[in-house]
Amino acid sequence: MRTNAIARSTLLLATFALGCGAEQDLPSPAPSPESAAGTPERLTPDTETVAQPIFGSLDSVSGPNILRHYADCRGKVVSAIWWCFTGQGQNHNAVCPLGDPSYVAVGGAAWALGGESFPGAFIVDGFVPPNGVRDGFQASSKSHAQSNSHLLVVAVIGLKITGVSRDQLLANIRDDISTSFSASSQPFESVNLPAGRVLLGGGANVQWFRDVTAGQLLIGSWGSVGTGRWQASSIQHIQADSLKITTRLTSIAPSIAGIDLESFDAGTAISSSSGLTEARVTTPQFAPTGIGSWSSFNGAGRFLVKVSPDFDDAHPRDFVVQSKDHQQADGGTTFINVVGLRQKLTGPTRCVSPSTF
Repeated sequence: MRTNAIARSTLLLATFALGCGAEQDLPSPAPSPESAAGTPERLTPDTETVAQPIFGSLDSVSGPNILRHYADCRGKVVSAIWWCFTGQGQNHNAVCPLGDPSYVAVGGAAWALGGESFPGAFIVDGFVPPNGVRDGFQASSKSHAQSNSHLLVVAVIGLKITGVSRDQLLANIRDDISTSFSASSQPFESVNLPAGRVLLGGGANVQWFRDVTAGQLLIGSWGSVGTGRWQASSIQHIQADSLKITTRLTSIAPSIAGIDLESFDAGTAISSSSGLTEARVTTPQFAPTGIGSWSSFNGAGRFLVKVSPDFDDAHPRDFVVQSKDHQQADGGTTFINVVGLRQKLTGPTRCVSPSTF
């Protein structure tokens, strides 16, 4: 199924040419970024004028609009992505609901559309709201220290397993949640995958109220099948602020209704000296369930602008992460790692279902 033509046209009309710094390919899957966060810059105690708290009223959105469906080789495990978008503004906090209530929300994406150019707008957090029903994905974005009007595109990833009811699937998915112990200028928190569980993805929530302090910018929400954990970090920039961060790891039981499951991931990393940088990965045939992103830096900091599937039908299995520096030039490495789920099979397997539709 293709994206609704009218809604896609609205998004594409808002998109403009992007500039990137010099890039260098790194091994795939990407190395873990957990020790590559960089050194915080010297800060001044300026205050930012802001309007709405991150925890409070939500922006109205247009959507949900279907982007595409994904399936594993046997077509047993299926995920789908719907997207929504806000109006123009300096700061956004929005939820994109599932477009089909038979799916269960397991992850999502965010894109500060219009924040790619100078001075920039950036992602603050993204997570499945802890309401017990898993029916959407919430994300927020902000201009920081300097105004930059932008749209926020929020996408939700829904999961379905053929022959398994929504209630049964929901009962086998869980979040393990941890909040950093104390407020910090660069909070970091990690959650380990529980024994016997299969990784689906994760999320991050910066504990910030917009009308109280300057806020921080997200530098990573990341995990991998190999490390068996999800971790997240944000950082103050230009304006001093100490905050906590909450990390969520989402997992599923290894077998449901006699269907054995396994997770798989695909990642890469791109380095640049400054400006906007994009890391892109083409996923194999599985049902994507989570997008890991991270931006390491060498000085003042680099921050996430876009964590998203590719909206171009010419690249239906591509996912992208973009990061950029902000007012102060800085280089670093941008990481992406897409986690997916598939039915676990033994022996050679011939794919009998389309990878996207």
